[in-house]
Amino acid sequence: MKNLQLYPSLLPEVSVLTATYNREKLLPKCIESVKNQTFKNWEHLIIDDGSSDQSLHAIHEYMLSEDRIRCSRHSNRGQSLSLNVGLAMAAGEYVCILDSDDYYLPDHIESRLQYLKAHPEVDFLHGGIVVIGDEYVVDINNPNLKINLNDCSVNGSFFGKTSTFRAVGGYRDIAFGNDTDLLARIVEQCFFVQKLTEPEYKTMVYCRIEDSMTVQFEKSLKN
Repeated sequence: MKNLQLYPSLLPEVSVLTATYNREKLLPKCIESVKNQTFKNWEHLIIDDGSSDQSLHAIHEYMLSEDRIRCSRHSNRGQSLSLNVGLAMAAGEYVCILDSDDYYLPDHIESRLQYLKAHPEVDFLHGGIVVIGDEYVVDINNPNLKINLNDCSVNGSFFGKTSTFRAVGGYRDIAFGNDTDLLARIVEQCFFVQKLTEPEYKTMVYCRIEDSMTVQFEKSLKN
């Protein structure tokens, strides 16, 4: 069966996936950071996870002027299942993740794509984050310890071949640590994973706001 045509011209090379829930005020910065990328052959797939605010309206405003932004909406299912919807929609050869409360610096996509094309044996990249707020989070494996986010698996830094994401079945429905779980399964299936640590790759800005997943997880441990 032939692939359906989705865009007026060529298919995007990179699919950016954003799962969002009640991020009306933060979504514009997230979306603008994709629009302002130095690499232009992308699509931005935004999955609204049953928001009750005006998130959908904010997304639609961008869709009216940009055909590379697509949106799917469903009842509240959580981040993992929402990202899997994005994986199913993705038309690009590569996928990267961007949480709706975070944003990319302008050369994020270009830097990762250049790295993968220069190292075709690599299937999956992560790392290279700038943290706004407290850099230390509770260790998912030992809640009595805190570790630096740069030593963690961070969803928003994930960039890899679409086939790799799909080969492991995407994300599992885990409330916290779905990024750690995904990366572990990619490694287990012998895909080539590279963590980027050089300063020039610090192009994903991770914002620890009051209702971010890591903050909410830490609060739940205190209850």
